[in-house]
Amino acid sequence: MNQQPLPLDDIILPAAVSYWPLAWGWWLAIVTAITLILGLSFWLVKHLQYKRHLKDATEGLEHATDSLQGAELFIAVNTWLKTQAAAAFPQAQSLYGDAWIEFLNSSAGKVLFIDEQALALSQGIYQPIRINCDANALKKNALLWLTLSRALKGGREC
Repeated sequence: MNQQPLPLDDIILPAAVSYWPLAWGWWLAIVTAITLILGLSFWLVKHLQYKRHLKDATEGLEHATDSLQGAELFIAVNTWLKTQAAAAFPQAQSLYGDAWIEFLNSSAGKVLFIDEQALALSQGIYQPIRINCDANALKKNALLWLTLSRALKGGREC
């Protein structure tokens, strides 16, 4: 028997598989992970900046009101409040008296300054009257206003 070779071509090997043959689902997972990492990084930076500004503002209030009493204390707290409100609420710079107290309470979303504190901030800086106002409570409400009004984050709607 005479066998003739079959007319076959040489075997052609397929191309080698690449090191990174990702399907669309993996690409979606990678893009989602990168987006989450970038978003979390952005939030963390903003949060740390806010905490630093809040700490600086708190230290500024303590430094500005250290060992002050009476009208000097009221002037220092008012100045500090107007400084903190300057960027977020530019319209507040021209307010004084009862309009200033109304703005502070409305921008905080709740009534913070009432009775002696409201009198101290609205009239105590202009008139030499004796106002019995607890300095620690006034400073505490000023710091509470700063967080509730979100003045460090650009303010909130009044």
